Amino acid sequence: GDFRRAVEEMNNLLAIRGRVLPVTTEAVSLVAETRTGDRIRGELAIADNGKNITDIWLEPKDSKPLNDVLRAVEEAEVIVLGPGSLFTSVIPNLLIRTVAEQLRKSVVPKVYICNLMTQPGETEGFSIMEHVKWIASVMGMPPDYVIANSGRFPPHILEKYSRQGAEPLYLDSGQRTELEKMGCTIVEGDFVQIADNSLIRHDGQALSHVLVRLCRELKED
Repeated sequence: GDFRRAVEEMNNLLAIRGRVLPVTTEAVSLVAETRTGDRIRGELAIADNGKNITDIWLEPKDSKPLNDVLRAVEEAEVIVLGPGSLFTSVIPNLLIRTVAEQLRKSVVPKVYICNLMTQPGETEGFSIMEHVKWIASVMGMPPDYVIANSGRFPPHILEKYSRQGAEPLYLDSGQRTELEKMGCTIVEGDFVQIADNSLIRHDGQALSHVLVRLCRELKED
């Protein structure tokens, strides 16, 4: 069936406030090049080779976005990227040329919400700075704001995640300095929520408070 219609139906079924839009309804493939010059294709293969990726793109490269997506970017008061898998969730939305162009033209703030943890295979060993550099490279500009977690995790849950190859993402003084040199404003806070006493999740309420406060401050300027 029609993918766009399916997404619209999902909006209705889940009673989503706002709209979920696929960036394109065309058949596209996610392709990446590794340090060895090999090309890997598809989300699963790319998610297993994140630390070896040197370039990433969509095929066909001239894929067209939905007009609704471009209109949403044009009308947005703030543009939020993330949280989500770096190479297989966040970046693919920026790989369509006209979307990236629209984002660069937009004068509203771009906010990147950092993941709480690295992801085994995809961002194993990455720092927050490396996440931001990739986004800046693909979007053609750094985000205006970087929201990062400073909250701590229960040791027994961290141990479980560590066994799977996932580690917490925090900013250190060197990363803060580098981000500020890029022109990013850093917002840190405790955004940790533990679901079912075992799963690390973003605290949606804490994040929403930060975003609302940010929007209010920007309107007052």
